[in-house]
Amino acid sequence: MLLPGEISGTDFKLTWTAVSNATYRVEFNPDLVSTNWTGLPGDVTALSNIASKLDSLTSSNRFYRVHVLP
Repeated sequence: MLLPGEISGTDFKLTWTAVSNATYRVEFNPDLVSTNWTGLPGDVTALSNIASKLDSLTSSNRFYRVHVLP
């Protein structure tokens, strides 16, 4: 579950509930009509029950989703 995002300097910080030692990929899309999701560089391996990823602020909106990798 994605938790409320926050501005952290020049980045947007995404935080979600996680499973320790699971690896996650965060993807973004400028709209929900397109199916072309783009992964943020660098997957995240959770060290606890909360994980987070920074994304640089942009001048346009972004929608995010988080995938658990096998």
